[in-house]
Amino acid sequence: MGAPPAKQDSVPGDWRTRSLGLGVLLLVCAGALLWARARDPLTREWFQLRAEDGRRFECVLVRAKAPDAPGAPVLIYCHGAGGSLTAGGNDIRQLVRTGCQVLALEYDQQSFERFAGQVAAAQAWLLRQPWADTNRIVWVGMSLGAQYFLSLALRTNSIKPALLARIVGGLPSAIPGEEAASGTPVRLDFPVLLFQAENDQVFELADGRQVAERLRALGGRVELIVMPGLSHNLEGDRAQAYRLVGERILACLGRIHPAPRNRRPPRPKPPGGGQPPVSPGQA
Repeated sequence: MGAPPAKQDSVPGDWRTRSLGLGVLLLVCAGALLWARARDPLTREWFQLRAEDGRRFECVLVRAKAPDAPGAPVLIYCHGAGGSLTAGGNDIRQLVRTGCQVLALEYDQQSFERFAGQVAAAQAWLLRQPWADTNRIVWVGMSLGAQYFLSLALRTNSIKPALLARIVGGLPSAIPGEEAASGTPVRLDFPVLLFQAENDQVFELADGRQVAERLRALGGRVELIVMPGLSHNLEGDRAQAYRLVGERILACLGRIHPAPRNRRPPRPKPPGGGQPPVSPGQA
C-alpha cells in the first residue's frame, strides 16, 4: 500500500484573486452609494435637541437641495404609534417633494407631557433658524401624533402653529374640555386640516366629523378631507396620501396670512450701541 497523497496547500494566487474581486466589489458598492446620494434631491440633517426636562431626543431635518421657495413652510412632523424616523422616511420624503421643509421628531410615545416639551423645544429651535419662516410653522401628526398635537393645542396657549394638519386622528378622550391647563379658554385662531381615511377602522369617519364640529365650536377654521378607499394605515396609496397632505397644506397657507405670533428672540445689542454680534450659525 502506497503512502497517502500529501495535502496540498492553498495556492497563494487564489487568495490574491479573491481579495482583488472583493476590493472591486466594495469599490462598485461605494461608487453606487455616492452616485445615489448625488442624485438624491433631498438633504437630511440628523441631530438631537434637549427638552426642558433635560432629556435629549432625536430629530431629522429634511429639505430640498434646491433653494426653497420664499415662505416655504416648516412642518414639525410626528409619526404614528410604533413608528420611527427611519421607518417613516418615505412619508417625510413625500411631504418635502410638495415644497415643504420637514423637522421630524422621535417623540416620547408613552408620555404626553414629554411630547409637549419636545415640541416646545423643536419650535424654539426653529425660531432661531434664519432660514425658517417663523410664521409658517405647521404641526403635522399621524394617528398618535395627530392625537398628541390636538391635545397640545387644546391644553396651552403658549405655543401655537400657523396650521394644524391631522392625518387619521380621532377625538382625544383624555382632553375633557375647552380650557387650557392655565384655565384660560382656548380659542383656535389657526386653521385645521383633518385628513380622514374612508375605511379607517381605528378612527372612523364619524370620529373625524365629530372632531370637526368640536373644533369649529372653538372658533377653528376646519376643513375635513376624506381620502377614499384608504384604511387607517393608508394602505393602497400611502405615498399619494402624504403628497395630498403636503399639497393641501400649501394651498391652505396660500389662502391665509398667519398672525405673527412666532417671533425670533431679539439679538442682544453690544454695549455702547453699534451692530449686534453675529453668531457663527447666522453668518
